[in-house]
Amino acid sequence: MMPHSQPVSSSDESESPTDELVRLRRQIDHLESLLSSVPDLMCEVDGDGRYLSLRAPNAELLVAPPEDLIGRRVREVLPGPVADQVEAALAEAAASGHSLGRHYALDLPEGRRWFELSMRRHLRFWQSSPHYVCFIRDITHRKSAEFALAAAHAQATRDRESAEQASALKSRLLAFASHDLKSPLSSLHATCQLLDEVAEDPAEVRSLARLMAGEARRMTRLVHDFLDRSALDGGGLRLEKRPVDLPSLAAGVLGEHRASADMKRHVLSLLPPSIHPAPVVADPARVEQILANLIDNAVKYTPSGGRVTLAFGETPAAVWCAVEDNGPGLTPADLSRIFQPYEKLSARPTGGESSHGLGLVLARELARLHGGDLVAGNVPGAGARFLLTLPRA
Repeated sequence: MMPHSQPVSSSDESESPTDELVRLRRQIDHLESLLSSVPDLMCEVDGDGRYLSLRAPNAELLVAPPEDLIGRRVREVLPGPVADQVEAALAEAAASGHSLGRHYALDLPEGRRWFELSMRRHLRFWQSSPHYVCFIRDITHRKSAEFALAAAHAQATRDRESAEQASALKSRLLAFASHDLKSPLSSLHATCQLLDEVAEDPAEVRSLARLMAGEARRMTRLVHDFLDRSALDGGGLRLEKRPVDLPSLAAGVLGEHRASADMKRHVLSLLPPSIHPAPVVADPARVEQILANLIDNAVKYTPSGGRVTLAFGETPAAVWCAVEDNGPGLTPADLSRIFQPYEKLSARPTGGESSHGLGLVLARELARLHGGDLVAGNVPGAGARFLLTLPRA
């Protein structure tokens, strides 16, 4: 007798198609829930860079609505440089299977945004050619932080270089000051010894006293040049402007240089203008400083027995003073660097005087601070000529 077949319990039965669909639907929903929590833009493109699908949590980061992108190539919708990056990533992913971390910027209505693109090759069993899954992350905040950090680093580098330059300038100023002060100090020391020897001769004492006063003024100007240069570099130099009669002021400065000029048998002259020029708007102490530098240079570089002349004139907007000598003049190379700090020119002081290379630089900066200028040139067939212009009152 044949045994009866046993009934199959429901637990052993195969899952019905409906139940399998329900389970698959739940898995899909779970995956969709996971994907919705990812802030990155995700898309699928084919080997030609054509959009096949797109998931964008923030549509504002797209160049066009998602429905307008499907079926179009990246080259059609993205700016050229960005399309270049995407196509380069496609080529890399086609060759190696993936492309990671390409950065690009995109100008959107809300402003420039930065993105990081990664791509992976994907081939389903029913596909004849691979597709590529792209992950696009908004890294604007990270880039902003990087740019801020780079800017801060660049500023710190500039500040450090500025501090190093200031320190080097300070050392150089001190070196020049210590060197250039030796000459007038030595002269003062020698003059004091001579005073002791000629104490019974009033005329000689007065002559030596004038020499000492001249050397003291020279040291004072030297110290002021260094201090003023430092003040100009730091933006701390201020002018006290008022109407100034330029020829009268220049006559006083010229008189202060007669003792040093007499020692070299120079002739100092001030040519009276045919028409007295209008006053200038200037700080008289600073204009005296400019003229003192110009006259001092002329006396210093003109050979013994030379001449130094001051002439004046005016234009509708300015008054000018020309300081001329009959020394060696200025070479083209001199003219190209004469207003650069610490530059030594082709000529040398004819009486062994020192030169710190700041006087003319400072003189031109002071002239320009007044709204005027200082220009160097040559007198045809003679020596150097410096033209100072200052605005009329």
